[in-house]
Amino acid sequence: MPPKESVLVVDDTEEDREFVSGVIRQDGFNVEVASSGSKACDLLAAKPYDLVLTDLVMPGATGFDVMRQAHQTNPEAICIAMTSFGSLDGALDALKLGAYNYLLKPCDANTLRNTVERGLEKQRLTKELRQRNEALDKLNRELDKRVQDAVAELQALNQRILTEMASLREVDELKSSFLNNVTHDLRSPLTTIKGYMCFVLESDGLTAQQRDHLEKARTSVQHMEYLVSQLV
Repeated sequence: MPPKESVLVVDDTEEDREFVSGVIRQDGFNVEVASSGSKACDLLAAKPYDLVLTDLVMPGATGFDVMRQAHQTNPEAICIAMTSFGSLDGALDALKLGAYNYLLKPCDANTLRNTVERGLEKQRLTKELRQRNEALDKLNRELDKRVQDAVAELQALNQRILTEMASLREVDELKSSFLNNVTHDLRSPLTTIKGYMCFVLESDGLTAQQRDHLEKARTSVQHMEYLVSQLV
């Protein structure tokens, strides 16, 4: 179970100060008291408080000074102004200054408890929202980094593919050049051999067996020409 919030009660009237602090202590909160606005400001300058209940009209530093110091130390601090019915205008000024609410003195214990609890619940929700926003911002930064890393990897892969494709095109061009040279070098002697065979076959004086051998040789030459033509 998380610890209870810290509360500062500020009032120069001992009776009011003891009443308010006593009621809040009964609910398990960590309560400190200050008998003047100046002492309260010193306490607030030293450490933050979650909630500050302060009388508005005090000699020296007023409740307005206390609220300013409270918000300076802890922007999420809940400030509740306490004032008499005759100083209601001061309570409205406190709301303009950033007070969460005000209590008219004397107030009953239930009203005090309800006001304190509502104020702290508002603070809890504000803290939770801030924490969730911070977590969301962190997640967004992580996602942005992952996307940037993925884009960088894709760009590197794309460059690698382009480089390999260029190498493959170079290899393909070398292969085509080699085959063109080979087919040219092979066609010339094959054409010569085929021409001589045709010339011999058209001459007289060949035996049937010789003519048969020459025909087979010419067929082989023609097949070789076909094979050479398939290389390109």
